Amino acid sequence: MIDGLESVYTQSAASTLQVVLKALKNLKHIYVVNLSNSYSAMNAQKRETEESLQKEEVDRKEQWLQELDEEEYESLPMEQQELITQRHREKVRQQKLRY
Repeated sequence: MIDGLESVYTQSAASTLQVVLKALKNLKHIYVVNLSNSYSAMNAQKRETEESLQKEEVDRKEQWLQELDEEEYESLPMEQQELITQRHREKVRQQKLRY
């Protein structure tokens, strides 16, 4: 097992690689696994996926609220009606602050 090509005994990574390849020349197959960025890349991808799913959910709720008509609004429980009204007031307030 080799853990990198940095060495105090060679001038560069290229010369270290040459030494390693000469030592391994009799092997039929050489397998390489690079784990240096795999864990951080996996976490970054996971975060991006979660963020995109959250954004899609917010967009779906926003679209539903935009398409909500008066009859559907009236058929909702009072708690949901109050939440929708609060969200609408907050949007109007944010729009006023922008201008």
